[in-house]
Amino acid sequence: MGVKVAVLPIVGMIMAECAQAGRMMAGKAAMSNGMSSFVFVLYSNTIASIILLPSSLIFHRSSSLSLSRQHSYYKRTVYAQLT
Repeated sequence: MGVKVAVLPIVGMIMAECAQAGRMMAGKAAMSNGMSSFVFVLYSNTIASIILLPSSLIFHRSSSLSLSRQHSYYKRTVYAQLT
């Protein structure tokens, strides 16, 4: 059991590097075929938002603050920034 837990960060890092390399290759291929860099950035950010938004809602649903606690947190943050 301990070995599986120790390998998870390594596997996650390898997956992140493969995703980054794939994105770079896709960007190079798209821009070589005439796609504007601004359009590519728009598409890549849209895809990232579609992937990350649902996952953040699923995994962080139980740890979210209540509305009253969020309000007091934001008031303290704004007060700290003003002083």
